[in-house]
Amino acid sequence: MPARGSLAAYLTSAAKRFEKRIFGHFQAVADAILPEIQAMTRSLLESGSGMVRVRGAGIPATLADQLLATPGPPRRLHAHVELEIARSFTLATDEMAKRCLELARIALPHPAGDAVNRFLQRLGRCYIVGFFPECVVICRAVLEKALLEKFERERKPLPPVPPGRSEMLARLSKAVDLGWLSRQQLSDGRTINERGNKAVHEGPHMVADALDTIQLTLGLLRALYA
Repeated sequence: MPARGSLAAYLTSAAKRFEKRIFGHFQAVADAILPEIQAMTRSLLESGSGMVRVRGAGIPATLADQLLATPGPPRRLHAHVELEIARSFTLATDEMAKRCLELARIALPHPAGDAVNRFLQRLGRCYIVGFFPECVVICRAVLEKALLEKFERERKPLPPVPPGRSEMLARLSKAVDLGWLSRQQLSDGRTINERGNKAVHEGPHMVADALDTIQLTLGLLRALYA
């Protein structure tokens, strides 16, 4: 029987021995379902997977659920998920480099507002990785925020929105009236708004013009932050 003063140390040591035995068994079980974990990771990384888990053949569903429900995943499972992610993205680094250079050629000559810059950082990451529908949605958000900032900087009231008309289109039209945008830029803004709405409401597969949408967006930002 341990002395009273060493009770805490004894219990800590016993807990560590117990945890080591349990963790060793847990890792052995984890190894058995690695194929499912890898398949699930690949599925989540693929467009069109719909966030639906792919079950491995012969693997009990409750076992996988218990493993995935733990707050901190076992190191071995975590490592294999990392490998699947790395494999998914590193096989496309040539395309990523190409897209990175495409963005560098059309980059803004000077920063926009803080909130717009944060959107643009995410826009760049999405485009480089290949999340094209998400790019279009972010472009719409960028334009909306840039217009709001322009009205705030110029101390102009936002235009009233007629029934059945969108706030974005009303603000774009007002920006033309105030001389901030040209008629062509108004048309570009409508295109960005339409593509963003289509991606959100009709499905991401409906939009494919990511780089063109980014170019249109940056063109409007140059005018709004001139």
